[in-house]
Amino acid sequence: MLRKAIYVAVWVACGILSTVVVDTQECSIKVVKAISTTDSICITLNNEDVKCQYTVSVRDRHNDSKDCHQDQKHLTHFECKTENLDPGTWHHLDIISKVDEKQQTQHTVSLPTRPSAVENLWVAGDTNSLEVSWHPGPGKTERYWIMLIDSSGMGLIWNETIVSTATSYTIKGLVPGRLYNITLITKVGDLQNSVSRRAQTVPAAVSNLRVENNVNQKTLRVMWDKASGDVDSYLVNLTLPGSNSIEKAMSPNNTDVVFDSLSPGKTYQVSVSTRSGTLSNKTWITVKTEPGKVSDLVMENLPDRGALKITWTPPSGEWEHIRVVLSNGSEILANQTVDRMAKEILLSWLNLQPGRVYSMAVSVENGGLANTVYYEEEIGLLPVSQLHIRHSDETSLSALWTHPSGSSSRDGYIVQLFQSNTSTAIQTRTLSRDMRECTFNVLTPGRLYDITVTTSTKNLRSSATVKGRTLPLKVNHLKLSNKGKSDSLNASWEKPSGDLDFYNLVLLWIGQTVHNVSVSANTTSTLLPFLRPGALHKLLLTTVSGSQTSKLAEAECRTVPAAVSDITVTNSGPGFLNVSWKAAEGDVDNYMVMLKDQEKIIHTLAASKATTECVFRSLVSGRLYTISITTHSGSYRNQTLVQERTQPSTVQNPTAIHSARDDFLKVYWNHASGDYDYYEVAIAYNSTHLQSQRLSRTQSECEFNDLIPGRLYTVTISTWSGQYNSTVSIHGRTFPGAVGNLSLTEYGTSFLRVNWTSAPGDVDNYEVQILFNDTQVSPAVNLNSTVREHLFSALTPGRLYKIVLSTHSGSYQRAEILEGRTVPSQVQDLCLGAGTADSSLRGSWSSGDGDLDFYSVYLFHGTHVQYIKHVPKHITQTEFHNLVHGQLYFVTVQSVSGMQTNNSTTSGRTDPSTVTNLRVDNELSTHNLLVSWTAAVGVYDGYSLQLLDESERVIASASVPTTNNHHLFKNLTPGRWYKAHVQTLSGTAKSKDITAEGQTCPASVTRLHICSNTSTELSFCWTAPEGRVDSFDLYLYDQIETIQSHRTLGEEALGWSFTHLLPGTLYKMMITSRSGKLSSQSSIWARTAPASVINPHVENQGQMDSLLLSWMRGPGGITGYSVTVDGFEQRLGPESTQVIFHRLVPGRLYSATLQSWSEDLTNTTTAIGRTVPAPPSSVSVSNSSVSVEIKWHAPDTGDYDDFEVTWFPRDTLNVSGLHPTLRILEGLYPGRLYNISLRTVSGMTYGPVTYSSPVYHTIRTPPRSTQSIHCFPLSSTSVSCSWKPPESDFDSYVVGCRKQGSRMPVYTYTLGHDALSQHFDRLEPFRNYTIYITVMSGDKQSSITKTSVITMIDRPPVPPVTVRVSQQSTVITHFTILFKFNCSWFSDANGAIRFFTVIVTESNDVDNVLPEQRHPLPSYLDYRQNRSIRAYQTGYFHSLCAEGSDSKIRVFEINLGGGMKRLGGACKWDSESIQHGTHFCDGPLRPRTSYRLSVRAFTRLFDEENRECVHPLYTDTYLSLPLTTQSAPRNGLTGGITAATFLVAMVLAVTALLIYRKRAHKIAVKESPVMKMCMWKALPTSQMCSGIRSPVQAAHFESHLAKLQADCSYLLSEEFEGLKDMGRTQTQNVARLLGNRSKNRYNNILPCKLRQMILRLNAGKTVLLGGRPLFRLHQC
Repeated sequence: MLRKAIYVAVWVACGILSTVVVDTQECSIKVVKAISTTDSICITLNNEDVKCQYTVSVRDRHNDSKDCHQDQKHLTHFECKTENLDPGTWHHLDIISKVDEKQQTQHTVSLPTRPSAVENLWVAGDTNSLEVSWHPGPGKTERYWIMLIDSSGMGLIWNETIVSTATSYTIKGLVPGRLYNITLITKVGDLQNSVSRRAQTVPAAVSNLRVENNVNQKTLRVMWDKASGDVDSYLVNLTLPGSNSIEKAMSPNNTDVVFDSLSPGKTYQVSVSTRSGTLSNKTWITVKTEPGKVSDLVMENLPDRGALKITWTPPSGEWEHIRVVLSNGSEILANQTVDRMAKEILLSWLNLQPGRVYSMAVSVENGGLANTVYYEEEIGLLPVSQLHIRHSDETSLSALWTHPSGSSSRDGYIVQLFQSNTSTAIQTRTLSRDMRECTFNVLTPGRLYDITVTTSTKNLRSSATVKGRTLPLKVNHLKLSNKGKSDSLNASWEKPSGDLDFYNLVLLWIGQTVHNVSVSANTTSTLLPFLRPGALHKLLLTTVSGSQTSKLAEAECRTVPAAVSDITVTNSGPGFLNVSWKAAEGDVDNYMVMLKDQEKIIHTLAASKATTECVFRSLVSGRLYTISITTHSGSYRNQTLVQERTQPSTVQNPTAIHSARDDFLKVYWNHASGDYDYYEVAIAYNSTHLQSQRLSRTQSECEFNDLIPGRLYTVTISTWSGQYNSTVSIHGRTFPGAVGNLSLTEYGTSFLRVNWTSAPGDVDNYEVQILFNDTQVSPAVNLNSTVREHLFSALTPGRLYKIVLSTHSGSYQRAEILEGRTVPSQVQDLCLGAGTADSSLRGSWSSGDGDLDFYSVYLFHGTHVQYIKHVPKHITQTEFHNLVHGQLYFVTVQSVSGMQTNNSTTSGRTDPSTVTNLRVDNELSTHNLLVSWTAAVGVYDGYSLQLLDESERVIASASVPTTNNHHLFKNLTPGRWYKAHVQTLSGTAKSKDITAEGQTCPASVTRLHICSNTSTELSFCWTAPEGRVDSFDLYLYDQIETIQSHRTLGEEALGWSFTHLLPGTLYKMMITSRSGKLSSQSSIWARTAPASVINPHVENQGQMDSLLLSWMRGPGGITGYSVTVDGFEQRLGPESTQVIFHRLVPGRLYSATLQSWSEDLTNTTTAIGRTVPAPPSSVSVSNSSVSVEIKWHAPDTGDYDDFEVTWFPRDTLNVSGLHPTLRILEGLYPGRLYNISLRTVSGMTYGPVTYSSPVYHTIRTPPRSTQSIHCFPLSSTSVSCSWKPPESDFDSYVVGCRKQGSRMPVYTYTLGHDALSQHFDRLEPFRNYTIYITVMSGDKQSSITKTSVITMIDRPPVPPVTVRVSQQSTVITHFTILFKFNCSWFSDANGAIRFFTVIVTESNDVDNVLPEQRHPLPSYLDYRQNRSIRAYQTGYFHSLCAEGSDSKIRVFEINLGGGMKRLGGACKWDSESIQHGTHFCDGPLRPRTSYRLSVRAFTRLFDEENRECVHPLYTDTYLSLPLTTQSAPRNGLTGGITAATFLVAMVLAVTALLIYRKRAHKIAVKESPVMKMCMWKALPTSQMCSGIRSPVQAAHFESHLAKLQADCSYLLSEEFEGLKDMGRTQTQNVARLLGNRSKNRYNNILPCKLRQMILRLNAGKTVLLGGRPLFRLHQC
């Protein structure tokens, strides 16, 4: 690119520059060189002769000449520079030489400026071409020159000159992907300017792109042909929709690439991009991988159904469907396709032949690709027969079958256990071909199962199925309790594990069935009502599942004795309480009745069970007492409490006064005696309660307001104590009220009428009287209370009286006073006539009766008072002068007495004057006569005109108003003369007659006016003219006198309407009356009303302080608009169609009134709109786990009605808030993200509703933590943890593992939402680790849940001694012991429990010891064959304790000695088993033999190859206490001999016992305390010492106490009931004392003075030790 100026020397001799040769004495102009830029030209001159000056200028710009400057280095050179020139343009420069400011020579030089470079040079490329475009630069150019240079070193490959008007050029035939240098040169003459760019062509795309599967469904080979041109590399991209893509960059010499580890059957998109520099070109195709093959192909013959079942495992990847083809070698038997998710197919009705070979092909098809697996096999395998359930108990099912006939080719059996109606196997056993039985253990009790036995050989299978149900478990911890109830028992139990349908409960009382009910399986408690109080009941409960019933569970309990009922306490007398009750049902010993005053015991009475009442006297009146009645029945008590109080006393000396007030009563009294709570004072009228007041016990007076005046009330004063009261009543009357609005409603010359409103309250009667000068004019009158007025008559006119009205109520009265004056009488004979002078009037009258002060005389002209005169009462006339001619006057003579007056009025008129200058002419028309004159002087009503024809006959007369001085006579004959007579009229008076003559003219219409006008219509009305008229012509003109409408009407028309006019326009209407050829015209101007605006609309535009009112202009003329909003009016021009009102209040409703104006006419339209309310400020949001509290400040300005809080997601939340600017959202779901918005609402009650801009806030609630995390070691270096998901929204779990005591984590995993377990491997052996889990939801996390686990599989920890087989949980028969245990007996802290076995030891010891610690122990066969072996073990069975979240409650029921399959099954007594003795089995126990049992748990027993470990890891429970089996049943002979021997022995024993007792009686009484206690009781001989039991050994005390506490402690209660008479029938004197009887409750604390400690108290009383609580010892 050329960036610097190009200097071009132009020689004058070449014709471009010229040199002028002058005289040596003149300045020469010699151009040495010239330099041009884009906007200037610099010329260098050479002058060696004389000193000269030069100037240079552009032609046509001489006024802008520039001086040339001498070069300081070369003094002979001058530089002449011209600037501000146009680029690329030829300029003519004039050079002038001067000497001493005088011009000598001038020379012209033509030079071009350098052209400007192009702008915005842009290059766009294709594979083999480049398109160059540009914008011309400023100035001119002659041509463009494009040069293209190859960057690879090939030099100039393109050189082209183009015209100056071109702006683009395309270079073709280039190499794809190559980089080029492009230079665009602008040229003018020899000058040029250039711009350069680097550009590259697009690389060529590859061709023949193809893909091969490469004989593998998981690989693809991509191949292509090389692209032409320059290529830097190939980028191969393999994309699977919805997943990440795979990219590989290849060198330009490569033409293939292989992609492996792909998914079979997937559709991939393969693209190859050719890259050269920064450009690329892509080619792509779509291809599929081959689908995968099925695996685990199995054929199962179902001969009972005539079908063949084919199963397989689907391949990985994708496919459309699977095709199954079955053939017998010669023909295809089946060809079916199944859905892609199918894993099996059932081919029915094939009629397969056993022993024949069939071929099967299973093809996975996807698009046009397929992958097939072929299989051939002989079909002939039969299922097992006689499949049935051999044995079932609570946790196991055993199935037995017979081998299928002709099935010697079978490999074995696959036995699967399914839950009924499910397809997923719970347990699967693979048995050898000789097995005929299979037992499934650790099953759910009461559940229905399906057992499927499948016969298999190679890939063929045949199966049979049987159903079986396990027994339901017996309920646990059955309890029967009375819960303090006397008529019901509550049964509760723990729901056993497993399935059950319902429970069956049977309640027995003395062997009789009281209740027999069934309850649902979800019930764990029930109420057994309607029982006998105190009776012993026995409950039997069984669990039912299907047709199976569990073992019985029993419990006993006794009801509580009943309490007394219907307690009645009466207080009919003062200080008296009578208590009675209804005897309690059932057994009762006695009643204890106690009377308390708060905590103080006043009386205590003991009553027998036959007594049902008692009386308490001398009590305090009004006091509240507590009465308790206790029912005693043995050791049970039932107490009933009631409270009652005595009657309170009344108050003393009550009094009621009114204090001279008509709505008030005050009551006071002296206090009542005794206890009371408060006073209640009530006021009533006619037994109707009106008011009441509650007063404290210290008050003794009260007031009642707002009462009825004059009414007699009854006041009741009640003394209250609790709910009882004593009452006293008195009477009181309020002061009567005065009448209201006492006034004179009517008065006359001789009467006065008084009116009033009734006095408030009760009134007996009214008394009214009238006084003059305090003297009674007439007697007083009594009026009924319903009278509201009274008339006083026969009074003197004009006199002042005093009226008194009194209200009477009872003995009270109240008076009201009023003054009133009668009206004076009128004057008589009043008249008004002419006075003595001209234009004067005289008035005269005569006097009336009564009192009078003076006369007032008024002369009126209309309503205006002309004269006022006050005349003394003895004068009766007066005169008025200087009045107006013809004027009507009124005179009023007023009689005055005080403020009362009485008027008498009459009228009179002065004579009118005559008219002047009377004339008659016809200037108006030829059909009328106009009579005119000069108006008369003075006042007159009008003129009377008569028109006489030539014969002096009156043909017309008229009365003309005073406003006219002319009159037009109509309908006269044209050209006829008439005589007019004119008189001035004033009332009935007339002036002298004046006459004149003239000729008539026709008349036009009269009273032409606008009847109505609207925006499009004008209506005109008129009165028909006098005389004759043929028609009317109507013309309507606009303002420029252009006719708009014309109508011709008949002579009867009196109006017309012009319609379809333009609104707001001024019109002129002219009407012409025509009669023949003559006419008369009338006109009027009228304007139509303006049109109302169209579609007025008020909108806020989202603004808080402004409203936009817009409308559309109506048709017609408009002079302007008037808009009013909120009292502010704004005038607008007619061109306006909208207006904005600012400075409004946010949220306020405004009404806009818009008036259209056309001069003085308007049309009004209204519209309403509301501004946007201000948003709330200072919004703060605080949240907890389940709630959000939102606070804000109300807007500082503006109106608003409420605030709206919304949230998303739209969960159902509870919104509450005690303050308008506070909302609490409760019930938020844990872990959920909520978007909360708040905005102000205005206009909820009326008008449009507007909302402020919302304020947003986002919160997330923290998630809940996980529950029930459980960890156990898998090995010495790994642990396994599982947990339950929390009830919340969450994203992931953060599960960590760290060494206990360390803060550095060993592992930290972030698990997905669905993860519920995690294994930790490569841990340190025997190390305690802490496992922690945090639930994450967004940026919120839950609390951390922790647990600890030790990495080591070791022996399980030894269970405590209390965890072992107990006698209470066993069922013992002659040969078996049934017991249960569960997984919770052993801890999995040292590893999961894998196997169990039962250790049986024959022993009578009771020491807490473990079994012999060796493995294995002898088997049962060894035990039975060798009497020296005292311990043996059963077979091993799986624990399943590590499976499922409910493993801790998995229960195992063991029937030891019953040949359980779980324990190894029944023992086989064949020679092989007896010889080896290594088969662990379960045989019957010995009768009448004591056994101690233990359960052994293994954490390791077998290795990975299912071989028994040399050193297994196990632990045992402590041996149980001895469990003795029952005696074996005997046959008939043996039983008879034994019974006879037993009877003989018993007879001998009884005889010996009687002899022994007789001899040892005295010794036993002296030496045995126990015997002495038996003798001390006064019992019958048959019951003597029956309650004494044999001593219990300390070692057996725990089991003995457990037996006593079983079944609701029935045995313990029975033993206690046998002791309840102890201490009441003893012979010792101290024990017989009443205070000590209840203290000797135990038979092992003997009531003997020698064995008791005597405590001496302060009061001198003695108490035996072992009684009530001890007091502080004073002396021992």
